[in-house]
Amino acid sequence: FMRILITGDMGEGLPPPYGGIIKRALMHAKYWRESGAEVIFHVYARHESEDNLGAGAKYVYDFSKKPSFVDKIYFVLKNLFLSPYTFFWLLLREIKVTPGGISYLLFFSAGRGVAIKRLISKSAPDVIVTETGSFQSFVASLIGKKYKIPVIIVNSAEILVMEDHAKLWRALLNNVDLVISTSEHCSSGPRRYLEDLTKLKIVYSGIDYETFARSLDRKFEARTNFGLPADKFVIIAVGALSGRKGHDQLLEAVLTLPEKERGEIVVALCGMGDRQDFEKSIEPIGFPREKLKVFQGLSEAELSSLYHASDCFAFPSTTARE
Repeated sequence: FMRILITGDMGEGLPPPYGGIIKRALMHAKYWRESGAEVIFHVYARHESEDNLGAGAKYVYDFSKKPSFVDKIYFVLKNLFLSPYTFFWLLLREIKVTPGGISYLLFFSAGRGVAIKRLISKSAPDVIVTETGSFQSFVASLIGKKYKIPVIIVNSAEILVMEDHAKLWRALLNNVDLVISTSEHCSSGPRRYLEDLTKLKIVYSGIDYETFARSLDRKFEARTNFGLPADKFVIIAVGALSGRKGHDQLLEAVLTLPEKERGEIVVALCGMGDRQDFEKSIEPIGFPREKLKVFQGLSEAELSSLYHASDCFAFPSTTARE
């Protein structure tokens, strides 16, 4: 029997939205639990409608709902008064490695560190896992070391591309017990800062096979469900509706095709973000609106169906992270 605490920077929603890191963490929790472990998630905020993707984990929230600015200030002050020594101990160590000046993030992370300390007292985890590089992961590593609990960091490419955070990465990576990079590309960051490279392992990000291994015979049934034409060539791209994901360049690329081939193509995009802002940003491209479908907030089962409804998957990301 093992008790695993997942904490660190999990974004502002776990679960949903269905971002890559969040899905990976939930998938890990699901299989750890099926192997007999107990998993505890330290989550930023509770959502009105949650889907834990079968993880079956226990959730501990910083906020019972999406917090206001006042809620955030209260959170920081509450944890400061609950454990002033730990709070300032963490804050001073954050200040030593920050690339910028003192900011709210440092105070919030110190508050989260105090919350982790309470979690450790209540749940006595055997290991702490943090799913990304951040100040919140840094304070988790400090608390873990203080209580002699092994800490594992699972990093994507943030350590590789954010070179101005060198002091933070060096302190964080050399303070944890194991660094797991999700690809060879993502391991390039930790290799710059780790003093002991034997602590670095590469475990590729995967998917939940049971969810996505669906019959291709359902392709046209899925198209009907999503309102996609049965007689067109459907290109799908999945990722946040932001510039760094390159959806605009995918649309521009399609427009460079000969008119006959272009007329047979429909592009389906799926991702979180402000849909109106995204649609306004692509207006100058002049992509035919009837040839573009945008989906948001799909469950894993629905996303699997959308993949199966397509003929081609495109990954036009423009960021060095990917």
